Amino acid sequence: MANPKTRQRDATKTRENIIIVAQRHFTAKGFDACGVREIAAEAGVDPALINRYFGSKTGLFEEAVINEITVEALLEGDKESFGKRIAGIMVNKDMSGQALDPTAVVANSIASPTVGAMLARMMEERLIPQIASWLGGRYPEQRAALIVSTLLGYEILGRLAKLGSLKHPNSEAVTEKFARSLQLYVDDK
Repeated sequence: MANPKTRQRDATKTRENIIIVAQRHFTAKGFDACGVREIAAEAGVDPALINRYFGSKTGLFEEAVINEITVEALLEGDKESFGKRIAGIMVNKDMSGQALDPTAVVANSIASPTVGAMLARMMEERLIPQIASWLGGRYPEQRAALIVSTLLGYEILGRLAKLGSLKHPNSEAVTEKFARSLQLYVDDK
């Protein structure tokens, strides 16, 4: 008979919890600055369990980040308000409580010798083609890549480098100009 005090572990819930914790760490610090031990500690599991479930830290990154980043939310809404909508999100983004932030995790991990190429391939093979298909018109792949590079540039300079000129009290002006630059890529047919 099993000891009633023995805690039954739900493998599916444990795996999901590890992914959420890993997403938070990879978003905040990037792949290279995160350790399996710190992810495991916050998830309340032994580090060996991460290797058992995901094979390696790279496998965890692939499942928690590469397989989870999508552009559907980016493309919701009409094309006419794209620039204003996305610039508003980027400028006013609140990272608290969010497990996975696509622009932050890419900006923090793209230079990684381990996962940088994986991120670039994911953008080139999956994200940019989806945005390009939504854009239509002339040169949609280049316009989609320019949208992605603009978003990542803002993430790097505004959030990581914390440039004061991209923050309050200029946030309305920044949002307006950012929106116009994004909208140009959408409207350029």
